[in-house]
Amino acid sequence: AQTPSHAPPPPPSPGPPPPTTVPRDRSVVVLGANGGTGRECVAAALASGRRCVATSRSGAFEYGDGPAAADGRLTTAAADVTSPESLDAVLRGGGVGAAIFAASASTKGGDADAVDRQGVVNCRGPA
Repeated sequence: AQTPSHAPPPPPSPGPPPPTTVPRDRSVVVLGANGGTGRECVAAALASGRRCVATSRSGAFEYGDGPAAADGRLTTAAADVTSPESLDAVLRGGGVGAAIFAASASTKGGDADAVDRQGVVNCRGPA
C-alpha cells in the first residue's frame, strides 16, 4: 500500500501587485491629526504622494508648514468626532477616499466613551 504524499502546495505564482485601495485622485482624511499617531498617518499619506486633510477639533495643525502644504496636498479642517455634523462636513464632501481614525480622548479631560466608541460610530454616518 502506498502512503499519501503530504508535500506542501506550490507557492503562488507572482502576479501583478494588488490594486491601490484608495484612488490617487482622492484625499486621505486623518481624524485626530495633532496626536502622535495622527502625525505619523499624515506623514505616511503625504510620503505616498496623496492629498491629505489633517483634522483636529480646532482645525489647527502644527505640521502644516512643510513642502506638502506649499504644493497644496495638505489641507486642514476642524472636525470633532463627537459631533456628527462636523464629521459630515469633512467626510461626506467630494474627493474623500479614506479616513483614518487617530482621534483619542485627550489627556486634558476627554471622554473615552464619547471619543473612542461613539466617535467611530459617528464616522459611519446616518444609518
